Amino acid sequence: KGDSTDSTSSNTNKNVHHRHHHHDSTDKKDKITSKMPKSKGHGHGHGAKTKFKTTAKTAKSGTTASSTTAEENKQSKKPRTSDNTGMASSSSSDKSSSNATSANDSNINNGGGIAVAESETGVLRPAPYFYYVDHSQEEDEEPLTPVTPSARVPNFPAKMHALLMREDLKGVICWMPHGRAFKIVNPRDFELRVIPTYFEHSKISSFVRQAQGWGFRKLAKGRERHAFYNEYFLRGLPHLCKKMTRPSLTKKVICDPDHEPDLFRISMEHPVPESISLDDFNYTVLEAVSKCILDGGPKARLPVIRSMNFSKP
Repeated sequence: KGDSTDSTSSNTNKNVHHRHHHHDSTDKKDKITSKMPKSKGHGHGHGAKTKFKTTAKTAKSGTTASSTTAEENKQSKKPRTSDNTGMASSSSSDKSSSNATSANDSNINNGGGIAVAESETGVLRPAPYFYYVDHSQEEDEEPLTPVTPSARVPNFPAKMHALLMREDLKGVICWMPHGRAFKIVNPRDFELRVIPTYFEHSKISSFVRQAQGWGFRKLAKGRERHAFYNEYFLRGLPHLCKKMTRPSLTKKVICDPDHEPDLFRISMEHPVPESISLDDFNYTVLEAVSKCILDGGPKARLPVIRSMNFSKP
């Protein structure tokens, strides 16, 4: 009995110990299990983020695809627009060409049967005129109005007429034989003797610019090379200077060497006077211009001329 009792108690102890050991292992497993949800939860959260990123990428790629599709649709529409534009431009060019043709047809001179083309510089006429217009037959509509206003500094055309009236300067500057242009015969003397006296500068290049600013053109070829001319600047007809103005930059005429007028031939058809008539009121005015400049310099003002009892020549 005693042995059986001891064995029983030992078995009991073993069972208790086994239960304790099982309980301890269970606690450890519970502790491990209690930690697992956090890691699983963290892993689940990471998975959610990954899924969110994937969804965002998918949405972004979908947006890119839609924008690409829209761009392709725009590009597919562009050729049609360019075709329409090309058709419009071609039709407008056809209209402009037809208008130009009709304009050229309307410019034909029915009397002589000579075609006249329009240009930026005016109407292109047959030789010897080309773009030149003759004004030698125009009378002075206001014979008592001086070529340059009184009590003011004489303008450039009046100074030039006064210069060309001086006999002592004919070896320096003079009229061309036809009287429709002037030429600087001695540029060196002109720069030293004339320019400082009559103008507010001292270089011939400045004189050329000033002349061009008043609409004078310089001939580039032929026997009249380097001569200056203006349609309203004619020998013996100073009253035409009253029609001269300083053209703006948009209206300045570009010289065309291929269409320079033949002033000799024009003067044969329409000759100009050899000099200013003594009965012309402007003869007295131009003499006063030279006198006031020689006495007072290039900035001298023209005195008021009271004697105006002149009639038309």
